[in-house]
Amino acid sequence: MGIYSLCIAMRKHRVYKAIIYIILLIGSIYFISCSEDNPAKIQDPIPGLDTVEYFNWKIDTFYYQITDVLPIDSTNYFMTFSALPYLKHYKQGTVSNIDLGYPYFRGGPIKAKNENKIYVGGLLYGNGDTRAQLRIVENGKVSSYSVPDDSTRNVGSMFIDKQDNLWLSTDKSPYKFSNGTFKKFNLGDSLIFCRFYEDNADQLLAFCVYNIGYPGIYEVKKIIGDTSATIYTERITSYGQKYYGVENICLNKDIVMSSFHTYFSFGNNTWNPFYSNNDLHFRPALNGTSRNYLISFLDFEYVNGHDNVGLIYDNGKLTYERKLAISYSEIPAKIIFVDEKTVFIPTVNPSRLFIGTKKQTK
Repeated sequence: MGIYSLCIAMRKHRVYKAIIYIILLIGSIYFISCSEDNPAKIQDPIPGLDTVEYFNWKIDTFYYQITDVLPIDSTNYFMTFSALPYLKHYKQGTVSNIDLGYPYFRGGPIKAKNENKIYVGGLLYGNGDTRAQLRIVENGKVSSYSVPDDSTRNVGSMFIDKQDNLWLSTDKSPYKFSNGTFKKFNLGDSLIFCRFYEDNADQLLAFCVYNIGYPGIYEVKKIIGDTSATIYTERITSYGQKYYGVENICLNKDIVMSSFHTYFSFGNNTWNPFYSNNDLHFRPALNGTSRNYLISFLDFEYVNGHDNVGLIYDNGKLTYERKLAISYSEIPAKIIFVDEKTVFIPTVNPSRLFIGTKKQTK
């Protein structure tokens, strides 16, 4: 199923709405404007939550939708976009293009352990080739690979494990890429949208959902060599019960997830709730330095009808960040912590990039 037909199907089932936010990190990069202040403002106070200013925010707006961002630091980062065949490199105010297959390539997720070797997933658009694509940019040289399956179409997510193997999730199946070779992993019938992580115990885990309609089934698999074992299964019976599929791994490898009302962390082969507030409705995007320090968003539909409100969770206390209010139509697609002081938040509709630098004092 392609990215565009997938989006249409997802709208029919609200239970899959959260998945769209991750896959729709699609973009491009005709730079339009940059502002130090966020023009969106909180219209009404939120009862019971303090207002804080943890971060200084720089906000850039782009003509095309952002697919993914790979930050090296606050002034050095790479970006892909839905309608451009380039990897864009922003460094200290200058922009350069790395050609990934003009004119047909369209960029998707980006992963790297350092900027000398960057993996870019994506698809080919308009030339009839339906195989998911992988590009490796190594010291400026681009190597091109096609996933050996003409029904895969697109790369949805990627992860680099401690042995430097690359794990890809496509429309159809997950793959392991090592030494220039793809190995298909059959984790289960109809299993889609797998995302790979390594936890604090160095276990390689795959978080997946089943494409079998409503209600959804959510599974966690442990990868052991060339096999896997199911360690957790949950039936999702309502929208907001869990926002599965969102890529949320903290700097210290805590794996976190949100529901409408609750934050969870994964440990001892299960999801463990650690913060809950039935008066609040969270959006899917959630990430931080650890489970004790997180950024997330309140859904505008349940706050004041004007903005998606940015939240700071700090050791059990929830506050809202004064200048992190994004417009009601804007989707906070992902939260990426570079280090304890720097965070990147790309959004879609409109396509903007928030770069936050933590202040010395609150």
